Amino acid sequence: QLNTSIQILSSNQIDFKYAQLSLSFFVLIGATNADTSSDDAGYIWNSDTWSDFVHNFSYPTGWKIVDITVSIFEAFSCICALFVMSSMLLSDQTRKSGYNVYMIFLILPDALINGTFAIDLFIAAFFNKGFTTYIGCVARVEISIFYYLVNMYLNAFVAYEVYSLASGSSRGIRKNPPSLQKVYTQILFVYVLSALYATWN
Repeated sequence: QLNTSIQILSSNQIDFKYAQLSLSFFVLIGATNADTSSDDAGYIWNSDTWSDFVHNFSYPTGWKIVDITVSIFEAFSCICALFVMSSMLLSDQTRKSGYNVYMIFLILPDALINGTFAIDLFIAAFFNKGFTTYIGCVARVEISIFYYLVNMYLNAFVAYEVYSLASGSSRGIRKNPPSLQKVYTQILFVYVLSALYATWN
């Protein structure tokens, strides 16, 4: 049944790359539940059969153009993020403000995720017929989790500081920016927690 389903999907030329995670999960469940002692157990998927499948897969030119285009845009976004971040880091005056330090470390995950996706799409387009590698898949998943967690928790700290600033301003109270020690402590906590969670498995 698993083999029949895969053949049907292949004959209809469905874009496996964008359904890859779902397909991999389906293959994993099907292969796990298959009765290998039976003649109709279906196709057994492993690293060799998957490599054969990728090798024999017809990679449409249109998909390759899309992958390359997206890779270029991802790389450009990464370079822009790194440029802005490095410009802020090189300025002594900019680094003195806790608000600017928040901004720097909010930009870093964006540069990281865009760079990872750019490299993975480039490798997939030119060397793997549009399919991500195992390492690329793991990296994209873990970095995506890290990206979302850092943005969520760090923005929560930023929102609190902005609220305190606005609240004090409405009452005519001068509010100083958060100290650098406080900001770096919060950033370290968020980055370590997010990295541990993203790489836990």
